[in-house]
Amino acid sequence: MIILKTWLAFQRIPLIGRFLFRFAVRRFAPYSSSIYPDVEKLELGFARASMRDRKCLRNPFQSVHAIALANLGELVTGLAVLTAMPAGRRGIVNAFTIHFHKKARGRISCECRTAFPDQDGPFQVKADLVDGSGVRVADVIASWEIGSARKGAV
Repeated sequence: MIILKTWLAFQRIPLIGRFLFRFAVRRFAPYSSSIYPDVEKLELGFARASMRDRKCLRNPFQSVHAIALANLGELVTGLAVLTAMPAGRRGIVNAFTIHFHKKARGRISCECRTAFPDQDGPFQVKADLVDGSGVRVADVIASWEIGSARKGAV
């Protein structure tokens, strides 16, 4: 929930709120910063972010690299889960799959909506990645192990 509270606080700052949140995400998730993600919307159990098609993210086939797409999908599923996670719970991704539908070019957006599980254990979250024309280029499934935040738990 702290992520959602931070997002809402930054949204109150005209013109630079999203930029400040983007900086915070890059600071606290440094690996994800390699794709220059732009978080566009956060709500309880919902996240949407995008990335621009950059030369440094391209593969030899002149499309966005598979791992850059996976990185965006993992970030968005994580944001959606973390905004919905109640106090006293925590989780960790223990499996991740991605299925590619077509070459990704241009701005890629990813969206995830989830409800938080009412019990501990495995929990799957799905997100879709689409190009600028709305064509699905990939989808991801992140499997989370949810447990108590007590010491020694997940």
